[in-house]
Amino acid sequence: MNNATVLDADFLRDLSLIAQNQSLVKRLKKYVGRLAKSQTDESLMTKEQFFARIDKAKREVENGEVFTMLPNESFQDFRKRVGI
Repeated sequence: MNNATVLDADFLRDLSLIAQNQSLVKRLKKYVGRLAKSQTDESLMTKEQFFARIDKAKREVENGEVFTMLPNESFQDFRKRVGI
């Protein structure tokens, strides 16, 4: 049994114990809600950040700092060619 399986088993055992106590279930629900809200979506950005990225991309295009796929080039070949 690997570490993840043991961790899952321990977690599920603890949850089954908590599920037997309504007070603990309420506390767990509140905690999970706070925990979920604390997670930020890194793809979210302000309007200013969005337009700053657009401006940066425009400058890169103007300066020739972009990569273009060649006709009939696969994505894997493109990645190898440009080193990403």
